[in-house]
Amino acid sequence: MRRFSCRSIFLVMLMATSIVISAKDLTNRVFGFRMSIPDSFHEIAVGADEPDTLCKFVDRDPTPNEPATAIQVQRLHGIINWQQRLKLEEIPKIAGFSTTLEETTWSGMNLDVIRQVASLPNQTQYVVYGIQFPLSDEAVQLHVGGPAEKDEEVRALFKTAVASFKNTKPLVGDPSAPTGRMLSNEERISKLASGIARMAITVVVLLLIVRAFTRSRRKNVPPKIEQR
Repeated sequence: MRRFSCRSIFLVMLMATSIVISAKDLTNRVFGFRMSIPDSFHEIAVGADEPDTLCKFVDRDPTPNEPATAIQVQRLHGIINWQQRLKLEEIPKIAGFSTTLEETTWSGMNLDVIRQVASLPNQTQYVVYGIQFPLSDEAVQLHVGGPAEKDEEVRALFKTAVASFKNTKPLVGDPSAPTGRMLSNEERISKLASGIARMAITVVVLLLIVRAFTRSRRKNVPPKIEQR
C-alpha cells in the first residue's frame, strides 16, 4: 500500500484550505473534454504532490462529523479500450473497503463504474464512484464521493456528472483519433484505486483541519462571568 509522507499531507492541507473559484462549466482543451459542476461546489487548489489530478471540487466546508462531497478528475497517462471490461476478481481486496463493479452508458458505450465504501478515521462511511473515459491522446477518470449515508444523493450527482461529460476531441477508435499507449486492466484498476485513495486523503485532511479549528476556538472561548 502506498504511504504518504508528512510533506505530502502538509501539501494536501494547504490545498484543502485554498479556495479558488466557484465553477459551473469546466472545459479542458488539452485533454479534450467539458463537463458541468454544480453551482454549490467550489474548486480547491491541487497540491504539488498530485501531478495527475486535473481539478477537484467540494460542495462545502465539512463539519467534524460529516465529510464533504467531492468531485475529482485525473489524467491516466495512456488510452483505454472500453470494450475490454474490468472484472471484480481483478480488483485487490483491501481491509475496510467494500468494492462493487457496475456499468453505465455514456456516448453509446457501456463503461465500467467502480464503487467503493471505506471507513474514515471518525468512523464515518464514505462512498466513492469512479469511471474512466476513453478520450483520444489520453484517457481521464472521474471520481465522485460523499458520505455513505447520503449514497442516493452521491450516486445521483455521479450520474449527473457523467451525463454532462462531453468529449471535444475524437474518442479512441475513431479513424481520426491519434493512437497512444494502451493501458492494461491492471494499470486501469491501479489508477482507479489510487484516485479513490487520493480523494479519501483530501476528505480526511479537510476533517482534521475542521476539528483542529473547532478545538482551537473552544480553547480560546473566554469563561462566562456570572453576575450576582
